[in-house]
Amino acid sequence: MGVFWSVLAGFFALWVSKNRKTAMLIGLLVFSHTLLDLIATPKTAFFTGDTGLPIFFNTSKTVGLGLWRYETVAYIGEYGFILAGLLIYLHERKRIKLVSRAT
Repeated sequence: MGVFWSVLAGFFALWVSKNRKTAMLIGLLVFSHTLLDLIATPKTAFFTGDTGLPIFFNTSKTVGLGLWRYETVAYIGEYGFILAGLLIYLHERKRIKLVSRAT
């Protein structure tokens, strides 16, 4: 299903933006989310009833490596992703300001 949603998101982005690079990037971002879900699920540290990532629809077989089964690992991962995103954002913001001042 991750491939399906990635292609669908890519086509939607192409329809909206008319830019192939943007569409490809959106499709890859959606697929990367599926890969991260595959690593993290089942997320029993947060959701005790979680059984995993369905292959097709909710009633199909589920898969997942289960990294988020352990509460400590889950919190380190979640807050780590937030911190990494914030640092990347601040770095890029600083870089963009420096480039705009130079021109």
